[in-house]
Amino acid sequence: ELVVVDASFISLRLLLPAIKEWLMASADVIALIKPQFEAGRDEIGKGGVVKDRDVHERVIREVADFAAETGFQIAGLTISPIRGLKEGNIEFLIWLHYGTEDQSSVDFEARLIDVLDHS
Repeated sequence: ELVVVDASFISLRLLLPAIKEWLMASADVIALIKPQFEAGRDEIGKGGVVKDRDVHERVIREVADFAAETGFQIAGLTISPIRGLKEGNIEFLIWLHYGTEDQSSVDFEARLIDVLDHS
């Protein structure tokens, strides 16, 4: 079972509990982390673009921490190859696993630093 999430104007922290209710005993979720919808209004630049690496890091950590608290395992993280129009928001793909099989073999800290270094 696979759920793919590309949502706008709402935080993944609001969606993940509802998504969890749809899932069978074992499932994967690939979700697009959009910093412009996770960050505070004061952290979003002109045109809705988030350019600050520290904000990117914080929102990724917050989504990952919330996902773990909600019962998901972090199975992967990468930068989205697609950017928004014009100046282009940098967005991130997180792979979450729900179920009894251990999929958390990813070194999240190392992966996060690598992703941020290439964003």
